[in-house]
Amino acid sequence: MRSSSRPVRLRHHQTRQLFEGALHVGCGVAVLESAALATGRTALSVLEEVVKDLLVQKGVDWTGTILNEYLGLYGESRAAFALVTEKKSGRLVAHASVFSSAGEAGAGLLAHVRAAQGWGGYGLGTLVTEAVTGAALAAGVPFVVLETDDRLFRSKQGERAAYGMYERIGYVVLRERRGTDSTGWIMVINARIFSLGQKLNSTAAPSEQARARLRREQARLLTALRTQYAAPLGRLKIDRVRAGDLGGLFLLLNLHPPQDFTGRLVPWRVFDGPECEREFVVQIRPALAGGSPPEDLSVVLRDSRLGLVAVCAARRVPARRAYEVDFYCVPGLLRRRRALVRELVQAVRQRVETEAAGAVLRPARVPDRQKARALSAALSGAGRARNS
Repeated sequence: MRSSSRPVRLRHHQTRQLFEGALHVGCGVAVLESAALATGRTALSVLEEVVKDLLVQKGVDWTGTILNEYLGLYGESRAAFALVTEKKSGRLVAHASVFSSAGEAGAGLLAHVRAAQGWGGYGLGTLVTEAVTGAALAAGVPFVVLETDDRLFRSKQGERAAYGMYERIGYVVLRERRGTDSTGWIMVINARIFSLGQKLNSTAAPSEQARARLRREQARLLTALRTQYAAPLGRLKIDRVRAGDLGGLFLLLNLHPPQDFTGRLVPWRVFDGPECEREFVVQIRPALAGGSPPEDLSVVLRDSRLGLVAVCAARRVPARRAYEVDFYCVPGLLRRRRALVRELVQAVRQRVETEAAGAVLRPARVPDRQKARALSAALSGAGRARNS
């Protein structure tokens, strides 16, 4: 991934006070070294300040994930970072990251966009989001997906919706989820839309034709995602879950097509799409951690163009020699390619026999009847295939 550093000058949107600093973009280690050079410090001290001032304290699971990505410790994962340093004090004032796969096609997950306390109003969040999104797309990530939310009382008070910042860059709402006290949005972007958004934002008075072109591209992306995940056109292969799959899993589990299944993946405790970044990382991380005996033997179906189009989750039942099994794909794929579900379950069974000899597969209690029948048929079919 190409790394870069450039000076930035921003004005506070109310006080008009000038901010001067530098924007560092690239892989984690390169960004840490660039920020260290700009501030006259060590890369380790820069990383310590990231933890102290820029990471929301969401627990060791999430903090550990960010740190490992900064240090490049997940060999199968590729992370892009944007980090802003302030010129006078040398402080770190904003950062953002995108996690994606280093070797497989699939979406990137935009995570942890944050400006340090006391540095709001300069547009730093927009700056790092735009920079890290562009870096990920330039590196070949086909889509970048994110989740953001707003408390309802803020909307009622007339405050601008949280998704507005991402919308200005070109992100389009894939799904809206309303809760009792908040509203969340899943948003997505690709390289073509990002480029059009950049042109619009660099034009003082963009034409209505240019705006309409952007809207058409956004609508085309949403349609393509919902149709292609039901009828993938690339080469398909079954594979284990890898450290770079967070973005692909996040997008797949949040597509929410019409007449979707009422449950996603029971073994991972994901029922209606991931609740938020941290919960998603906490629930999916065991699938990537390994261990002995292995806690998770999940497999995925990869499309050479889209990335992940189906997943069969298999998590070890505590204190039992058994694995709870469930699958997810969009309903259209199940209707067209039902045999693929059987192949996924067969792949899980083979992993269990190889890596956890003597353990058994136990179907999850799936709330959706159609899905439950398909899972039961796949398990019985996989068993017949093994014994034939």
